[in-house]
Amino acid sequence: DVTFGVSGQINYGARFNGTSSYISTSINAQNISTITYSFWAYWKSDIDGIVIGGTGNDGATGKKSNRQTTSLNGASNRFDYITRQGDFCRHTTSLSEGWHHFVVTDNNSTDPAIAVNMYVDGSSVTFSTPLLNQSYSTNTALQIGRSRKNDGTIGSFFNSDLDQVRIFNRVLSTDNNGVNEISA
Repeated sequence: DVTFGVSGQINYGARFNGTSSYISTSINAQNISTITYSFWAYWKSDIDGIVIGGTGNDGATGKKSNRQTTSLNGASNRFDYITRQGDFCRHTTSLSEGWHHFVVTDNNSTDPAIAVNMYVDGSSVTFSTPLLNQSYSTNTALQIGRSRKNDGTIGSFFNSDLDQVRIFNRVLSTDNNGVNEISA
């Protein structure tokens, strides 16, 4: 249910309908010790859902969304990321409607203030950690456009356009060859 070929930031992007569209990958983020997510998203007031997330389920009830998951929410002006250790990182933003570049890097440190960097449109942004060491379930194959809901069922579908989604098995920075990936 993904619509490909829509006008994107770079060339052509993909449109996610918020109810059933997603792209499945064979990438298991739990096997990657350091990670960078980079993507362009069309920000709008009702943007919502998981941009990149896992589909793993450890079988326990009450588990929350998967680790190493990114999400956006326009109504609350949020850019969120859940670390490998289960720390919830939240950047509150006020963006205009249109294309914006989002990047998360995670070096797998147990301290999210050291491990995580979040960028919007090429600039490093501050974030809070309202929840630390939560019981988020373990990722299996990453998916673009959905993840699991807090009750373990599939859901949290993404409802906007994406372009240039990239996942790296290293931390990119503005000081190395990753400058073009982080800068807008």
